[in-house]
Amino acid sequence: IDANGIVNVSAKDLGTGKEQSIQIESQTSLSEDEIKAKIAEAEEFAEADRSRKTKVELRNTADQIVYQTRRTLDEAG
Repeated sequence: IDANGIVNVSAKDLGTGKEQSIQIESQTSLSEDEIKAKIAEAEEFAEADRSRKTKVELRNTADQIVYQTRRTLDEAG
């Protein structure tokens, strides 16, 4: 993918020597305002994702502490 969002792909059949190529160009039908709105929406979701990730990590840490404590108590008898 080049700086303009264009992808060039080519393939050559080694048996026949025939070659095919295709060029795919990036096209967008979104206006500048729509693009900005999508970026803002993505940033909102990113913040919610970070918050959710933090909660899950805290829960996992708590679960590990509980597991280790139970294991220690079981070993101590």
